[in-house]
Amino acid sequence: MRRSPARSSVVIASTSPSGAAIAVFSQVRPGAGSVTVNGRNVTILNGGRPDRPSWRVREHYQPASDNAGWLYRLDESNDGGASWNEGRTEVILRRAK
Repeated sequence: MRRSPARSSVVIASTSPSGAAIAVFSQVRPGAGSVTVNGRNVTILNGGRPDRPSWRVREHYQPASDNAGWLYRLDESNDGGASWNEGRTEVILRRAK
């Protein structure tokens, strides 16, 4: 994982056992987001928009069970993060051959 504070971005890169490189790019709004890394698991929190100040999005990236990609999960909150609609979206990210 690489963070670029100047660009307010995060790049999550991985090489699968087969040698295929996988990269994910995510934007983090300055002052309205955070990045947490726990081992190979990454959580990105973004929140608040001028038209929806209590809206929050939490993105989770964790290695897929076969280590050939990433499991991406999106949670959404409409009350500033007091409660979450967890697993609203779940996608496995793999590099196309």
